[in-house]
Amino acid sequence: MFRWRIISFTLLFLPSLAILLTTIPSSKAQTPLQGGPTFEERVLEIVNQERWQNGQLPPLKGVDTLDSAAETHSSNMAVRNFFDHCDFDTGSSPWDRMNDAGYTGWNFAGENIAAGYGTPESVMAGWMNSAGHRGNILSTNFREIGIGYVRQDNDQANVREDDNGDCQADSADGGPYFNYWTQNFGRRDDVMPVVINREAYETSNRSVDLYLYGSAWAQSMRLRNEAANWSSWQSFTANTSWTLSCGNGEKTVSAEISSGPNGAGTVRSAQDKIVLNAGSGSLNIVPGTLAYVAHASNGVTSLEKMLTLYNEGGKSTTWNLTENPTVNWLDVSLTSGQLEPCVAADLVVTVWLAGLSPGVYTTTLVITDSLSSGSHQVPVMLLYTDQPPTFLPHIVK
Repeated sequence: MFRWRIISFTLLFLPSLAILLTTIPSSKAQTPLQGGPTFEERVLEIVNQERWQNGQLPPLKGVDTLDSAAETHSSNMAVRNFFDHCDFDTGSSPWDRMNDAGYTGWNFAGENIAAGYGTPESVMAGWMNSAGHRGNILSTNFREIGIGYVRQDNDQANVREDDNGDCQADSADGGPYFNYWTQNFGRRDDVMPVVINREAYETSNRSVDLYLYGSAWAQSMRLRNEAANWSSWQSFTANTSWTLSCGNGEKTVSAEISSGPNGAGTVRSAQDKIVLNAGSGSLNIVPGTLAYVAHASNGVTSLEKMLTLYNEGGKSTTWNLTENPTVNWLDVSLTSGQLEPCVAADLVVTVWLAGLSPGVYTTTLVITDSLSSGSHQVPVMLLYTDQPPTFLPHIVK
């Protein structure tokens, strides 16, 4: 059995008249980094997928205080056997619960509730198939969201419900629903969130997309990872690319946006988090090929180029380098070693010209590492001539 209700509300901020409710800590704070998303985090991902698929709307930012308000209401409905936006026992409204949870100073607010749906996908399908709930999920009045889910295994057919909308229980035989869901939506005009990858729980790539609120207000912005140095101030743009700090785990991106150019004027701050799971190990080798050109007439006996191995993965890796075929005119400063995550090794690759006849010489550097299934291959070519090579200009008809 499934139930849902809708309420959408828009007004200027009013003082709270609520009775203080017991709040439940945000489920996000309780989630192990590698444990996968909670039901609430999965709902948030789907919300922003729906917003993208329905007009590429700006993503909503998950907020702990709204999570707490939503979790509190879902818990109260489950434990005290009612299903409504109004708490029958305290008379508190969604707006009261948001204020009591610490989400104050809001300019717009809304709430969706549902009962009976057992998965994030099913409850989101139910809400999206209801015009009012869909309107809240896709509303551009909101910037922030909180989600609360509670499962009650021993739920009974004694759930109180309000059939007249007067915050009075008219029946007490609803259910059992077992699963109780709440979404709280909000907007604070002086809060301009930054959102990583549309609030996805996890990414396998250090390169991410950021969305920054503030298009009608901000002129400049700057970013940073964790406690690293800030980037330079640049012109504000709502959509931008960013590279996370290296190493697997939870990553934090902070943003400062300013009402003036180059950080002048009022500055507002925001941050968002995402879990980076880039896999065990991944070697990035630069450059992908090595090409040398030399001629016998200038007396040069050797040429050098740099080859860099960079461990972009989350674990230490042991690497080994060989030549295929083995040649006597090439020398590499290091042929094996161990790389920790986010560490590079610079190899000097030298070609020796003494004793060589003019011609074209080739080989391939084959690099394997303990965490990769295949090998990396870097072609090497030496062009050795009697005289400096002559490159004729192109002729274009």
